[in-house]
Amino acid sequence: MIEPLLLLSILGPLVLALALSLRLITSERAVAYVAESAGAMSAFTSLASVVIWLAHGARPLLTAPHVLFEHAGYRFTFQLGLDDDSVIFLILVQFTTGMVLRFSRFYLHREPGFRRFFATVLMFQGAMCVLTLAANLDLMFAGWEMVGFSSFLLIAFYWERHSPVRNALKTYSVYRVADMGMLLAAGLAETSNHRALGLLLLLAAIGKSAQFPFSFWVPRAMEGPTPSSALFYGALSVHAGAYLLLRTAHLWDDVTLVRICMAAVGLVTATLCSMFARVQPTIKGQVGYASVTQVGIIFVELALGLRAVALAHMVCNALLRCYQLLVSPSAVAYLLRRQASAGSAQRIGHPRYARLVRSWISPLYVFALSEGYLKDTVKLAIWSPLRRLGRLVLPWRTALLAMGVLGTTIALALAPRTSHRWALVVGWGFIAQALLCSGTGLGSWRKPVHAMAWVSASSIAIAAAVFVISPAHDTFAGAVYAAAVAMLCALGIAGTSMVVPGGRSIARFAGFSEVHPLATALTLVSALGIAGFPLLPTFLGEDLLLHDTLRVSMAASVLITGVLALNGYLAVRNFAFTFLGEHRPEEPSRRGAQVGRLIEGSLEECRTAET
Repeated sequence: MIEPLLLLSILGPLVLALALSLRLITSERAVAYVAESAGAMSAFTSLASVVIWLAHGARPLLTAPHVLFEHAGYRFTFQLGLDDDSVIFLILVQFTTGMVLRFSRFYLHREPGFRRFFATVLMFQGAMCVLTLAANLDLMFAGWEMVGFSSFLLIAFYWERHSPVRNALKTYSVYRVADMGMLLAAGLAETSNHRALGLLLLLAAIGKSAQFPFSFWVPRAMEGPTPSSALFYGALSVHAGAYLLLRTAHLWDDVTLVRICMAAVGLVTATLCSMFARVQPTIKGQVGYASVTQVGIIFVELALGLRAVALAHMVCNALLRCYQLLVSPSAVAYLLRRQASAGSAQRIGHPRYARLVRSWISPLYVFALSEGYLKDTVKLAIWSPLRRLGRLVLPWRTALLAMGVLGTTIALALAPRTSHRWALVVGWGFIAQALLCSGTGLGSWRKPVHAMAWVSASSIAIAAAVFVISPAHDTFAGAVYAAAVAMLCALGIAGTSMVVPGGRSIARFAGFSEVHPLATALTLVSALGIAGFPLLPTFLGEDLLLHDTLRVSMAASVLITGVLALNGYLAVRNFAFTFLGEHRPEEPSRRGAQVGRLIEGSLEECRTAET
């Protein structure tokens, strides 16, 4: 009885989110009614399953495992679990989501993106239910991916402006780093290497929960509507990393190194973000950094083994920050009225400890105002080398492509007859080829058709590398992923070619979604597939690739995962640059305008002469 109820709590919001996305329901009243009904149905079925679970003794429960896919030792199993931690977090998910859905019906009244907002929130609700109830890391990663992409969509909700889309891409880039840790951890879930597994889970949690050094994206993620900020970065999404560590504590609890790293990250985050919160110019930024500060303390509690305290802290912090963000517009309006009536000249007191650090106040203020230079450090460490690589390879792109095609043909023909050491060398060559193609795609953003083609070439090179490295030369894994990526990249190339024919250049955030809805839909599906979105074949393809390479080389698996994460980000960025933003009709060139003025002047002279 419990399993059907849990399935209904997951599938209900997801199915109705799809219906809203397909514009099957258009009127605002009907959209609000459907969204609230879906949220209430999911909450009611979750509560009913919890009541039945309590009636049967409240013992840890696992539903029957359903094998959705199996090949050569790899198995993707759909199995849900209920225990004390998951029940409490599930109730938190349903309560806060229902409250935000009800609040948003009035807050977003007559908003142009009303239907799109509720569709994304329902997708987030279903994804959080999957993340909360999943009994294995593979299924948890499916919910993890959906949560990340729904976050991107809601940060970029006001897509006609450049700033929300740019900040959504910054947040999504951090999420892709977290996805690397989660994907590798899912591949290592059945091994006994708990040290590597714990560190990878910690990396995933750091990115999703905005811990050091990835804390800088929190105030930038507040570009979306206030209800989504309350739900994502006050209540649920920002706590997803801590919940991941809580649910997987049995995998890393006996590894001292993981616990030391977790405590260090939490302490540094709590110290820095408490400073950052004090100098934020917006109330949403202050509440966001305050929430991240408390999550850092939760990391410390988990490292010390205080799991019950961490869970209680998580629930209390989520409810408080969600409430603070929901009332933040009213609080700002009240303070402005109070300032206008009482005057702005008010005495501001200084804390007692300020006298002890008086000489350090100015440097600390500048350090906090610049958010510890974390954004610049991450940009310098990750993105700047990739951009330099792209600029370096771009002039030699034709030779790179020809070399890749020739090398792939020769390697696929000779791989079954070569030694393991030589196959590993060739596989590393393909990984380097894929990285160069990704760098070229990163540098070709002005030409979206070319960028999509380079992402496709990089993904196919990764499939070839896995085929060569795999000890059994598993054709199935490489063929499945390569075929899926080729099909999805063809969709993306077709979509971008509709709006940018002939590989023309575009400006950043060209906003073609306003005039080309079909091309927008095709390119969005392509970007989702390349990013490994669940329900698309590339999601299982990525798992198959890592399942084959993790048995051979951990270093190669890390690089392959990094290239896959980078390609997913590039596909989403290519979509955002092409279709999001404000569309402006092309203006005539300066030379064309001069010629037009000359022609008009000549015609005017002819009319004067005739007169």
